[in-house]
Amino acid sequence: MKEHHFKRSKLAELIEYKDFIIMYAAYNESQTLLNKYKAGIPLNKRLSNSKGANLLTRLVILKLRQLGHFAERTGNTGTYRQGKQYTALNGYRTHEKGMFVKGQGTNGTSDIKAIIKGRFVAIEIKYKKDRMSKTQIKYKNEVERAGGTYLIVSHMNDLLSYLKSNYSLII
Repeated sequence: MKEHHFKRSKLAELIEYKDFIIMYAAYNESQTLLNKYKAGIPLNKRLSNSKGANLLTRLVILKLRQLGHFAERTGNTGTYRQGKQYTALNGYRTHEKGMFVKGQGTNGTSDIKAIIKGRFVAIEIKYKKDRMSKTQIKYKNEVERAGGTYLIVSHMNDLLSYLKSNYSLII
């Protein structure tokens, strides 16, 4: 059987290299944030105020992955579908009213799904004054009834103390 060797274009190589640089920069930024957080250095105000829950979610996922566990962000956000667009007889473009389409996931789903030492853990991020909704409480009960763990994290220390107490992990 004859092997085929294809030459990659210079453009393809540059695109892959650019993607690698972007991914590497994002990883380094996350590592820097995590190191600052661990050292007790306050994160800059713009990051901590405008991206509070998002930043905490990123840090939790990053920490779990750093420890060798599986973690992913999940959600159930719907989308807006714009109505049909057409040109009327008078020459003006108009469009019909659009509609909001519900998400395909489970209502009340947790922000992060993780597998820690072979055990399923659903993690809900609650930042500052956030409270759980009725659908989130229902989802929590379903997870626990099925034998999983549901963890509410409002600060990085919540995750770290959970890992230390339940899995004797040295962090």
